[in-house]
Amino acid sequence: MASQTAENFASEFDGLSIGYPKHVSAGRQDRCLLDAALATRSIHPATVHSYEWRVSETLCPVGTAASSHLTLMITPSGRLYGGYDAWPTVLSSGYGAWTGATSPKQVAPTRSAVRS
Repeated sequence: MASQTAENFASEFDGLSIGYPKHVSAGRQDRCLLDAALATRSIHPATVHSYEWRVSETLCPVGTAASSHLTLMITPSGRLYGGYDAWPTVLSSGYGAWTGATSPKQVAPTRSAVRS
């Protein structure tokens, strides 16, 4: 079940597609697509739960980026994360300012990697 924050974010931004430089040397663009339904279908629930365990908050997929390899997820508190492989990355501290995120920060695990 999506949080009210996730529902508000999706109602405001769902369907938005943003182009951005893929690599400076490649000279091509990539896309960020805010589509909660597509993002939810493109990531396994166990992966989302793994990210939730690391960040200690509930996550709701709201979009994709980096050729759909990066799943964008939002928390009830409004933090926007990008999940790629084993590490969720903070993209913004609140969805009202998500477009201003210029320096993503890596999030280290907050719990032991081995569950009891």
